[in-house]
Amino acid sequence: MNISSVRIRICNSTNTPLGFASLVIDDAYVVYGIRIIRRKNGSPQILYPEAAHVRGKDGKKTYAFRPLNSEAHSHIEKAILEAYQRKLKEM
Repeated sequence: MNISSVRIRICNSTNTPLGFASLVIDDAYVVYGIRIIRRKNGSPQILYPEAAHVRGKDGKKTYAFRPLNSEAHSHIEKAILEAYQRKLKEM
């Protein structure tokens, strides 16, 4: 999996979310609405977009997009958080 590009939009609020990310995978797929939030320890974390119209067996909303393994998650999270830090430095 190749992350072709990452775009970050910083929120100008002191509350969560800190920002939003979109990413392009393999120059073929785009994922919008990835939230960047702050963990309790202060470090940033990403949350994948939920699909309000899709429900799991338990009736709860499920993710519209999610990686299938921890390696893919780490790859995506690293790319987004690095782009987020670069965007903060530009501001």
